[in-house]
Amino acid sequence: MAVYRQIQTSFWQDDFVLNLTPEEKYFYLYLLTNSKTKQCGIYQLPMPIMIVETGYNQETIDKLLKRFIDYGKIIYNNSKKEIGIVNWLKYNPMVSPKVKACVDKELKEVKDRTLIDRIYPMDRVSQKEEEQKEEKEKTTTEEPASGSSSSHYREDENLPILDQSIMLFTRIWNKSSSTPEEQRLVAGYLTSFGFQEVEFAFRESVKHNNRKLVYVEGICKKRKEKIAIEKSKEEARQKKLELDKLLPSQREAWSKLNLVEMTFGKKLETSG
Repeated sequence: MAVYRQIQTSFWQDDFVLNLTPEEKYFYLYLLTNSKTKQCGIYQLPMPIMIVETGYNQETIDKLLKRFIDYGKIIYNNSKKEIGIVNWLKYNPMVSPKVKACVDKELKEVKDRTLIDRIYPMDRVSQKEEEQKEEKEKTTTEEPASGSSSSHYREDENLPILDQSIMLFTRIWNKSSSTPEEQRLVAGYLTSFGFQEVEFAFRESVKHNNRKLVYVEGICKKRKEKIAIEKSKEEARQKKLELDKLLPSQREAWSKLNLVEMTFGKKLETSG
């Protein structure tokens, strides 16, 4: 366990923090920096410890815990006394291999495994990656090599649509308070365009400093149109190659048949 936790100065200008009461700001800081916190952002915090360290009574702490659960900032397993900080990586990024190794080790000690999926919906860290790697080494598959590079995509695509939507906001836009309407819109994009396309559009919006859903939707539509055009061109190219292989007489017959199809809007049956 580290002897300190860093809090960025931007914490005080965060839209969520600005709207907190003084009591809530104090408690939120406590959740981020208390003596039981771990590098992974998931840790056990028994009630007696919270009472002693904050100076609050149990009633006040219960009230504040429920409030931050409702805010969507923490996940709390009451039976195991484990807390997960939803946007922990926003203030404690894994910037070095040493830190990442520490996180991997701590995640193996988490009792409520569902907390890992909620706090790390996209970066499962190496704990799950190693398990998947070991499983792949045990079995031989015919999956194309390119598929291995998209393992994160396949993993994220297995999440419910709403969870995918929330994850895109929190993990790419660092926006932990998306509205139900925003989540509904993104869920629609995911249904129409697929996770990989929407995830790409979210990252492009960050790259071009234009974090608007209309921009995300525009990128998805343009890429879909581009794919359709490329597919049409490829089909035309294949038809041309087939036509070039024909003899002059066959080519003329093929052209006439094609003209009939265009005129009547259906294919005619021809004998070989």
